[in-house]
Amino acid sequence: MKAVPQTAERRKSLVMQKLEGDADKSMSESKQKTERKEKLDKSKQNNPSSERKDESKQKNQSSAGEKNQTIVADKNRENDSKRKELDPFLRLVRLQEFDGKWSASEELASIVQIDLQKLKSEGANVDARVWASAIAIAVLNLRFLWYKVEWELLAARAGIDPELVKKAMDWIRTM
Repeated sequence: MKAVPQTAERRKSLVMQKLEGDADKSMSESKQKTERKEKLDKSKQNNPSSERKDESKQKNQSSAGEKNQTIVADKNRENDSKRKELDPFLRLVRLQEFDGKWSASEELASIVQIDLQKLKSEGANVDARVWASAIAIAVLNLRFLWYKVEWELLAARAGIDPELVKKAMDWIRTM
């Protein structure tokens, strides 16, 4: 079969027919939608029980939404408790200075839950930063043992004598 070349006018008329057909089709679809909506509105007016069904369906959906909100709230509470547990750990880690040591500060004392003056006086015969670092590592060891993988390198970076850390751990236990 040989293809017959189409003239420009023929192509134009085909395109116009296609466009008109598409326009008619979309108009009929919108007309159908409007008719369906009108029928639905009429049926609601004639049958009030369908409105009750819709209301009960909405209530069920809202109660399901409330249940989902409750589940989300419970998960948020769990996450909050994990954050509270992790918060002192992160605060302590953030206090480590660039050289690996900790300073004897109010923040360290509040995390360790020991008065700053007691903390400083106990380590009076040792450099204050070395003693504060030993205290910090002791707290990591005593309270955050399950995060040992995370803080082991921090402790190594501080370069504190393990015997001094043991002494700090014993002192914290007595407090």
